[in-house]
Formats: sequence, structure tokens, C-alpha cells
Amino acid sequence: MIPKLTPVSADQNGSVLLLALLVTGMIATLALSFASSMGTQIQVARDQAATLHADFAAQSGLEYAQRRLMMDPLWDGTLGAPLLYSEGITFSVIRLEGEGSLVMPTEVALLVEGNQSASKARFETRLHVNPGDPLLDKAVSVLGNVSGSNIKIDGDYLLLDAKGWLWDFRLDLISDVQADARLKDAGEREKQVKMDTRTHATRNADISRGYDSDGVKRGATPATPATPATPATPATPATPATPATPASPSTPAVLTATMEDLLLHIRKQQYNVEGVWARNNVGEETFVSLDRIDAPGALHNFSETLYSWAQNQVQEKQPVHVPGWDFSGYLSPNSKIRIFDHITDVADLDIEETAVFLLNPGQDLNLQNVNFGGGLVVWSETDYDQAGDPRNPIQLSGSNSFGGRSNGLKNIGILAPGSSLSVVGSSRHLVSGYTVLHSLTQVRRFQHRGVLIILNSATNVFDSSFQFDPVIGQSPPDTLTFFGDLPGVRVEMVIESFDAPPPL
Repeated sequence: MIPKLTPVSADQNGSVLLLALLVTGMIATLALSFASSMGTQIQVARDQAATLHADFAAQSGLEYAQRRLMMDPLWDGTLGAPLLYSEGITFSVIRLEGEGSLVMPTEVALLVEGNQSASKARFETRLHVNPGDPLLDKAVSVLGNVSGSNIKIDGDYLLLDAKGWLWDFRLDLISDVQADARLKDAGEREKQVKMDTRTHATRNADISRGYDSDGVKRGATPATPATPATPATPATPATPATPATPASPSTPAVLTATMEDLLLHIRKQQYNVEGVWARNNVGEETFVSLDRIDAPGALHNFSETLYSWAQNQVQEKQPVHVPGWDFSGYLSPNSKIRIFDHITDVADLDIEETAVFLLNPGQDLNLQNVNFGGGLVVWSETDYDQAGDPRNPIQLSGSNSFGGRSNGLKNIGILAPGSSLSVVGSSRHLVSGYTVLHSLTQVRRFQHRGVLIILNSATNVFDSSFQFDPVIGQSPPDTLTFFGDLPGVRVEMVIESFDAPPPL
């Protein structure tokens, strides 16, 4: 039986159509709302990613600023020219007005900004910048003439190839500076002692008026140090001077003062003056004659000369301060020291202690096949002038080794600031630790690891290698007085900044 179909009325057709239109509208509204929500979320995600990229760029800007300040404590920032961090992402660094020095530790304030499109991240940061002592982070430093061939250097190295950059340690001035009332009170010191913490504007004005970076008039006749206090009688091994209190590496103060028409650099620990340096205004231009140099590190020199054998070259702007020394503490024998009193010839000896030789001026020291595990010390007066002739020549023959063991005094290679060192034969000689010598001459197959400082000259050096050791560099012997510590940049404070950067 065929079912009977009931015809649909016009009213029913209209209701179905209206319902279909309502449902379609709701679906369209939901689709539009969902699309709008997705677009908003995508934009939020993009904004968050841009903010994150801007933050990363600002952090990279801070790291970049630290590296630049390590190389140049007076670096002025990017000077309004943003640097590219990645495609479409940049950072800029603005150095705020404040102190700066090539010599003394200072606080540097920076404004670091990262940008991607409209997103910005801005930090205010304060850094402690320590120019340090340029002798402490070099494999080898030569403060005079240098010549040689077939030399390998692992680390940075320094050659003093121009006049006017050397400052001499002045033992005779320490007592006068210590007694100066201006150094007793911090407030009075700031008022009366010239502090080298000039602002950029002041420093640039000084330079335009003909003053150099230390505040000394260029071209002026240097004051002759003829009227300082009479130097104390040089100490002898029998009557050593009382050793100075070792420098604390934590918070040494370095300042610049003018005294008796001399510009002085002073190292202080609280109220104790540990060292005084005066500019060396004498001497001739040094000569440099080197070839076949394998040195991937940076050559730090002072003239504008470009050396063909230097793979990386940096023209230094910081003066070099000759280290001071006081070996009186080595005159008392103990479990770590063995004293050789006026013994000039030693052969086939292997000891763990530090070997200390007491010699009269002019006596030669001949060492053959020795192994001094605690290093070698050749006594010298604290006021010995390294610019003169060597006090005691040292001659090595056979195969010799100095330093590198733990039973002697720490980090001593060869401490002989009054001695020249030469080599006879072609055997190898190994030194590990801090080494300070008057000079090297006629040296072959000399291998040094640590920090080597030649106060006068290094000539005819062949087939030798010099390697910087940062662990040794951080711990110099306490009988040496350096002007500064290892160079470094330390972040003291970082906060977000919401203020507009200052106009350039």
C-alpha cells in the first residue's frame, strides 16, 4: 500500500528557511570570532617572540660591551649606530657620562638596547672595569730590544717598541708618599690628590689642549727627578730590609698624584702604599728584529709599526709599569727554600725546594743539568736599576728545568731581575711559573710556560717557545709588586629601563 504524502504548507517552508539562515549565521559568526581570536593569538605570539629576540639582542649587546671594554676601557659604545644581531634584530650600547681610565679601575654605566621591529628591551647596567696590568696576561713581555728567529708563542705577547710608555718602580719615593697627609684620609685625598677619573668631555678637552691620557702636557720638558728624598742605603743579603706587606688582590686602590713635579702612579691597600711608579723619560728607541714567528695570539706594541710576522696586532694605549720586588723573605731557610751562599757552579742536582742564590755583584752563576722543582731565585737589591748592566750573568748548559713542582714556593720559574741569562749548547731548558729577568742573550731551545717578563732586552733568541698559563697568571709570587691585577670586566648591576635613552 503506498503511503499518502501530506503536502507541506508555505508556512512550514518559511520556518525551515529561517532556521537554516540562523544556523548558518551562527556558524559564520563563530568562524569569524575564531579567525579573529587566532589572529590575535598569532600576533601575541609574534610580539612575544619579538620581545624575546629583543631581550636576547640586549643581552648580546651587554656581552659585546664587556669584550670591548676589556680591549679598551675608554670605549664609548656604538655611538648611536645599532649593530646587527640577526636579520631584522639589532642592539646598541650607549656609555653614560662618568669616569674612565686607561690605568685605574673604574665604574662604567651603560644603557644597552635590543630591537626587533617595534619591540625593545632596554637595560641599565653598571660594570667594574679593571684595565689591569698588561704584564700579567702575556706569555712574554720584553721592555727593550728584541731579536731572534723560529719562535713559537702561545698567547698574547708585548713588545715595548716606543719611548714614553715605561714607568719605573720607585722604592725611594714610597716612604715620602706614605707620609703624605693627602693620602691619609679618603675625603682629603679626593680633594687634594689629582685622581685620573675624568669624564669623556674633560678628557677630550684635555687632549685638545695638548695633554696626554695621563694629564701630562705633550711636548713639555719633563721634570727631572733630581730632588726626591734620598734613597735608602741598598740592602745586602746580611741586612735585608723588612719585607713589605703582600698586596691583597681584593680591593687595591690605584691613583695618580703629583709630587715634587713628578706625576706618580700609586698602588694602595687601605692606608698602606704598596708601590710608587714614575714615568721613565730617558732611553732610546728600541729595535725589533724577528722572523719565523708562530704566534696566533695578539702582539701588543706601542709604535705605529706594522710587523709582517704578527698575525694579530694591537697598539697599546696603557703604560707599562716595571714590577717591584723584595727578596728579603727568601733569606731565611725553611722546608721550601734551599739557600746557596756564594756558590757559583752547580751541576747534576735535582731538588724539590726553591733554590735561592746569594751572589756578589759581578759573580757568574753556571748551572748544568739541574732540576730545581721549586724554581730559581737569584737575589737582587730592591732598588736595582734594570736599565743598567746585569748584576749577575746566568749561564745554562746541559739540560735544565726550573719550577713546576709543588714542594717549593708556588709559581716561581726564575726570579732574577738583576741577571742576564744565556745558553751554551743545544739541549732543551724548561721553565714553569713567573720569570723576571734583566735580559736574555744567546738563548736556544728555551721553553717557558707561565708569565715571562724581560726588563731590559732579549736578543739572539732562537728555536724557543713561550706559553701563557692563566692559572699561573692569576697567582704571582707575593715578593713581586705589580701596578695592577689581571685585566677584567665585572657586571655589578643590571636593571630594566623604561626611560627613553639620552640624546647623543
